[in-house]
Amino acid sequence: MGKLVKRLMLDDIYAIGRNENWFSDMAKRGLHLKKIGRFFVHFERGESKKTKYIIDIIKEKPSQEQLDVYHDCGWDIVTNMQSFYIFSADEKLCTSELHTDPIEQGFSLSYLNKRLKINLIMMSIAMLLFFGIMFSMFILIDEPFLFMTKGPFVQQLLVIIAELYVFYSVMRNYVVIRNLKKSLLQGKAIDHKENYRKARLTGGILAGLFLPLALLTIFIPFVEITKSKDYTLQ
Repeated sequence: MGKLVKRLMLDDIYAIGRNENWFSDMAKRGLHLKKIGRFFVHFERGESKKTKYIIDIIKEKPSQEQLDVYHDCGWDIVTNMQSFYIFSADEKLCTSELHTDPIEQGFSLSYLNKRLKINLIMMSIAMLLFFGIMFSMFILIDEPFLFMTKGPFVQQLLVIIAELYVFYSVMRNYVVIRNLKKSLLQGKAIDHKENYRKARLTGGILAGLFLPLALLTIFIPFVEITKSKDYTLQ
């Protein structure tokens, strides 16, 4: 067994075509997919190999009979993250597509599209309530501008930015799956060679911006508590 290495998951798992292409390119560099998580992807270092990957969205855990059918078509399961099951095949040996009917595949995304739509609606309601509370707190303060300079305004601003990023992620995932479903129902197959570089670069920039902000939202309260204790002791 080769050495396992980690790479940041800078793109959404919902971006199926981009991730399939990325995994294939990594295999050409001798890094073969082993495990995928929310933040990191684990690869096993080995020899360079031309490997095709397919991400299949399956509502329930596939049975052994279903996996045997996939195997007979040249595809073997590698790993999964929730409903996203990833299969690989040797590019030289496997020429068949796992799904030959895009329309049927589009209908299979209906449950995921519905679930993400519900998540987006619930998140939108939560965001409205959150901003309503924040706005009312700001209005009820006698000296709002003084609060902005001396109160916990910076911390609350960081929380707002973090919440907006989470909302943006939920909305983006829904839009990606909705558009994918629409494209499949029109008979257009998934592009397994979709360019992933721009999306990963954007994801890296966003992670570099929002991770420090998230850490600050945790760090600032401890600083404020320390200051309060020092003031009390004096």
